[in-house]
This record gives sequence, C-alpha cells and structure tokens, in this order.
Amino acid sequence: MVTQIAGLAGNTVGFTLTGNITKEHYDTIIIPAIEQANGNGPHINLLLVINTDLSNFTMGAWMKDALVGLQNLTRFNKVAVVSDSHLVRNMTSMANMIVPGEYKYFLPTEENEAKVWVSESDGRI
Repeated sequence: MVTQIAGLAGNTVGFTLTGNITKEHYDTIIIPAIEQANGNGPHINLLLVINTDLSNFTMGAWMKDALVGLQNLTRFNKVAVVSDSHLVRNMTSMANMIVPGEYKYFLPTEENEAKVWVSESDGRI
C-alpha cells in the first residue's frame, strides 16, 4: 500500500510504503503526486518511508520506479529515504554518488529528522 504523506512544506512530496507495492500504486498515487509537484517549481524534494521489504515490490512497480526516476532525474533536488533495510541504505548511498540531487538515508527512528531535512530549501527551489 502507498499512502501520500500530508503536510510537507514547499515542493516536497512524500509517501509511506507498506505491504505489497504494485504498478497501480505508481499509476494512481505516486506519479500523479509527482506530476503535481512538478507544476510547483523547477525542483522536487521527495520523502520515501519504506516500511516493507523490497521483495514486496512487483516487477511492474520496479519498472515504474525506474521510469519515474529517469523522467525526473534532474528535477529531484533532495530525496530522503527512511528504512531499516541495509540494501535500501546502500542503494541510497549509491544514488547520492551517481545521480543528480542529494540523497540521504534515515532510520525509522529518524523519520522526523528526514522530514525536516528534505523540506529545507538549498536555494534551488
């Protein structure tokens, strides 16, 4: 299930992911919210709270995730990823080294810090 996080500042959009994640979640929740944020300025901040195992993502969800990433490659300003997965931590660290924008990993106990960090402007928004 994907739930959009309400009350985030500026051009920040966020989602909590639990249970099974499908292509339909991207089509009906994630992509429309990112497209709406795209209309609010040149850059987007993204908060992802991943409370599910990566094996719960369907192949269609992985494909949509890659597509969203590629389509918004230069638009993501800051991406905060909250998870207790070592694999997610490593993927976030790798993205921070090779993808434009700033990517940062947070533990579930640091979710509030993630919200503050991702919502802070660095002058690009």
